[in-house]
Amino acid sequence: MPDLCQKFERDGFVVIENVFNDEEIEEMKGAIGKIVDDMNLAEHPKSVFSTYDEDKHAADSYFLNSSDKIRFFFEEGAVDKNGELTVPKDKALNKIGHGLHFLDPTFKKMTFNAKIQKIFEEIGYQKPEVVQNTSTSDYRFVRTHDTTGGPLLKFIGTRPTYDQSKFQHVPISKGSLILIHGLVVHKSEANTSDKSRHAYTVHVMERKNTKWSEDNWLQETEDYKFPNLYKA
Repeated sequence: MPDLCQKFERDGFVVIENVFNDEEIEEMKGAIGKIVDDMNLAEHPKSVFSTYDEDKHAADSYFLNSSDKIRFFFEEGAVDKNGELTVPKDKALNKIGHGLHFLDPTFKKMTFNAKIQKIFEEIGYQKPEVVQNTSTSDYRFVRTHDTTGGPLLKFIGTRPTYDQSKFQHVPISKGSLILIHGLVVHKSEANTSDKSRHAYTVHVMERKNTKWSEDNWLQETEDYKFPNLYKA
């Protein structure tokens, strides 16, 4: 992949085919299946993950304190007004995060492997650390640092609008990876098919010459530091 870095810097994204083989994919599917099967619904609030309704995250400590845990976030419409699931739990989940990459042995192995390390070496990362997301624009999701019982999280800045005609469709085949620059606006529409859409997402930042914002919703803890992709 001699021109990987050039394509990434020019376009802001690049598709890399066949990063994971069928055996590795089945191993990941089996691991996440067990995690969902073992989840006791009574131990988790029915937290809905939404990129559209900003208020759903407000004061949600379950989300705020999930950087070093495996937690579950549900699809819109998967939870009724009484807090009961309207579909089987394996169909109700939108997202599982945010500590799969170091708490689950299968996902840790898939994240910190030679293939992923080589990709980040080729795009020039010197101290890549695996996090969840970064505050990279004027409009972002941050902590309020409120201690009076008010909202723990909020959006700041002006919500931008985009010319929808300029978005590019980027189909991804099984086992492939799409690398997206942190400054590139991207989205995925709702899945309206009868098949689940499975994807494993890893957020990586370049730690060299970088200061992590104290306002970012995702923070290290006394027991958990963002792991270096090349060393973990």
